[in-house]
Amino acid sequence: MARSPQDRAAWLDLDPATRERLDFLDPEDFTVGPTAEGAAQWERFTAILDKAENYRPPH
Repeated sequence: MARSPQDRAAWLDLDPATRERLDFLDPEDFTVGPTAEGAAQWERFTAILDKAENYRPPH
């Protein structure tokens, strides 16, 4: 499957540690969908990932 520029950008937008955890997924198969809804879902997904990756428990 050919990836779109949106798919490439979405893959590269992932934190490198997240891409490592997704090593079972071939980057060439990674897609976020060509629709506005898909883009919005991706934005929500990356926001959640960013929040989780930056979470520091209270001491």
